[in-house]
Amino acid sequence: MNEAGGTEPNGTIKKAGPRVLVVDDDKLQLKLSTIRLRDAGFVVATASCATEALRLAVADPPDVILSDVLMGEIDGFGLCRRLREQPALSSVPVVLASAHYSDPQAQSLATRVGASALVGRTPDFDAELAALSSVLGAPQ
Repeated sequence: MNEAGGTEPNGTIKKAGPRVLVVDDDKLQLKLSTIRLRDAGFVVATASCATEALRLAVADPPDVILSDVLMGEIDGFGLCRRLREQPALSSVPVVLASAHYSDPQAQSLATRVGASALVGRTPDFDAELAALSSVLGAPQ
């Protein structure tokens, strides 16, 4: 997940932002999330399933993980639980995002599996960005 920050037009080196691993089995949503996060200053790595996310995160732990809840083989709740079982990843903040699950039962499950936040997906991506900023302790 190492990626240089790049350079500004005036030639100065731009500091890389927080490293986020985005997990989503929907290719379009993954692409849109990547664009929005890069625009917000994040260094982005992507995974299209929980198994790939676990492999990438163990190899190079990110600063934060943003995962969709509804995925095929292992859902976001299961991914979060598996991340918490890995000593090197147990303290990495995990934000779960869903267009379908935001009720109190889902919030309770997210807490039980160790998620830092569960947010509803928003078309403008504001809820996701706010949650990421919050769990990273950064100003929104």
